[in-house]
Amino acid sequence: MLNDNGSASQEICHLIQSNQLLYLLQELPPENGRIVIDIGSGWGTCVKPLALLGYTVYSIDKDIRHIDYQRGSGFCTPPGEDSFLYQYWKLSNPKLISDTKYFQKYCENAKEKNIKFIVGDFTKLETMQQISHRRWDIVLALDSMHFMSPAEREKASILIDKRLVKGGVVMVKANSPTNNNIYGFYVKDLLFQHFSKYKVLTNIDNDTEGELTLYKVHD
Repeated sequence: MLNDNGSASQEICHLIQSNQLLYLLQELPPENGRIVIDIGSGWGTCVKPLALLGYTVYSIDKDIRHIDYQRGSGFCTPPGEDSFLYQYWKLSNPKLISDTKYFQKYCENAKEKNIKFIVGDFTKLETMQQISHRRWDIVLALDSMHFMSPAEREKASILIDKRLVKGGVVMVKANSPTNNNIYGFYVKDLLFQHFSKYKVLTNIDNDTEGELTLYKVHD
């Protein structure tokens, strides 16, 4: 979801909204050192829960305001009772929701060790050089690829395909051309153009936006 400035909402992580985070936790659990690349991470709505759950997340965004916001003091605000993290920890690690000091220490440690903040363009060499891990388990492009030109989008897709591990997941969500975005595109076209080695997990396509989640079958 985009706000009036063309940035993703500060409150909603689409992974949670679409129940994709549960799938990732079950199929690609963080305790195995999973690497997540969040392209155009915006206000960090998905970066924060992923890092707190134990994933190593590269948060990449062109806008330094977004990265500064993610680094801000509000990062370690305890989750509300209606949040995904609260409900997940209620079963898996109840101390995180009952002991504020324990949560703060846990959160600060996760913020320091699990997130790599990068201000830059995903398609540029100088940005890639800041990603120390050569192979990735999960790639997110949620409301970001429709801000790329067709050439940039092709370059990004080829790079994702090259770096994603076998069994990895890529999730793309974007505006279609009919949604008044200069670089809007049909998400399903990526499947045929760049991601033929994948199994489709979800594929939603309508007149204004599309969503595609793919599982990499082989290299």
